[in-house]
Amino acid sequence: MKVTLDRWPGLSPDGKVPTREFLHCSNLVVRFIDTLGSSFGLVSRDVNGNIRKLMIKYLQDPERYKYLQDIVEEEIATKGLAAAEALLWLKRGLNFLCTFLQSIVADYEAHTEPDSLVTNLRSSYEATIAMYHGFLLRGIFNILLAASPSRPQLIQRLSVIVNEEDKQLFMAEVKTFYQGLRINLDSLYSFYSSRNLFQ
Repeated sequence: MKVTLDRWPGLSPDGKVPTREFLHCSNLVVRFIDTLGSSFGLVSRDVNGNIRKLMIKYLQDPERYKYLQDIVEEEIATKGLAAAEALLWLKRGLNFLCTFLQSIVADYEAHTEPDSLVTNLRSSYEATIAMYHGFLLRGIFNILLAASPSRPQLIQRLSVIVNEEDKQLFMAEVKTFYQGLRINLDSLYSFYSSRNLFQ
């Protein structure tokens, strides 16, 4: 693999997301976004900025902020929601990526792999974060679509595939990655909803 896809952390017994491990895997997502090309630099910087805000908060007291939900709970209590908002946008961006990766694997499993990723990117965007973006950001996304790599280009940038067995292993790794991410995201979405945050 050219981009290592680590496993996302397991949840705590009470369903919380471990901060350090989650942010580590999120940093790998930034490297993945970079493989989409320099046109996606704005997206990469945005995701990286949200990770950085959360890491700064975590490093203030790693034991106290062991779980992402603990950071947000404290901010709710103190009426300061900077890290909670950073996590909100990070989880939205990761939800888009998770949906996109799931669609790539679904295409592979259905033996329908068109060269273009525009449909995958557009449907993932519309299903996850388009509703939070205004006219300008939607326009920027459409420009990014035109600059997106083809499916073969993306897979070549992410992995070293020599034969069908390599591709099968790669797709299995991508599937494990997005399934682990989905478990973490479901926990965070459920938590935000239970606290009525940013509805």
